[in-house]
Amino acid sequence: MGDQVEVEATTGSGGTGLVALDVHTEPNWQHTQNYHGTVNAVDTTANTITVLWTEANDAAQTWLDSHGHPNLVTFSLTGANIETGGRGHGGGDSIIHADGGTGGTGGTGGTGGSGAGPIQVGDQVGVEAIISADGKSLVALRVHAEGNTQQLQDYQGDVTNVDTTLNTITVLWSEANDSAHTWLAGHGNPTSVTIALTGANIERQGGLPIQTGDRVELEATTDTTGANLIAVNVHAEPPGH
Repeated sequence: MGDQVEVEATTGSGGTGLVALDVHTEPNWQHTQNYHGTVNAVDTTANTITVLWTEANDAAQTWLDSHGHPNLVTFSLTGANIETGGRGHGGGDSIIHADGGTGGTGGTGGTGGSGAGPIQVGDQVGVEAIISADGKSLVALRVHAEGNTQQLQDYQGDVTNVDTTLNTITVLWSEANDSAHTWLAGHGNPTSVTIALTGANIERQGGLPIQTGDRVELEATTDTTGANLIAVNVHAEPPGH
């Protein structure tokens, strides 16, 4: 739905209808949605990525406004051509380029070439997408991904509060990387930070959930406002471990 088409046709035997002889279709690029942001989740079963977007074009903003203006957007990669470092590709309508690693997912669940890895949580991505036929979801046409580990905020510290309603933890941090210190300096240098766990990869020694008093190491990014932290990866250990 929404494709641009060129059709060569002739009239039917009754002269009242048209019969297509040749049809050429292209996506309707005027309505392509463009997003830039950070990969928040990768679902290899559903073949989707979820992106915490920071920039979006007018077409994307229109779609976001009609869907509650979410901070996180999920894109289907089903049927996509996937290029990993320009070496491997599948057989669909989109092109995925990811730098670094080995292997990759391509086409309709196939495997891409060697030498560059699949899209990872934390990657920076630029996505061109269209609306699915039912109008309810987004289908990626083109994705450019680059590793972004150097821009993730890293914290180590102790959990001082767990809010199960908001799905957040508050951490009294003791160590932080340069990206974290930059963010902290811009927000009054707090000694504790509250971090959303929505969509995060969480590991805890002894089993979930994270508890007050746990020692945590985590990687985080910011939401679209830049004012709030969202965890990407969390490793937690109970006190005494």
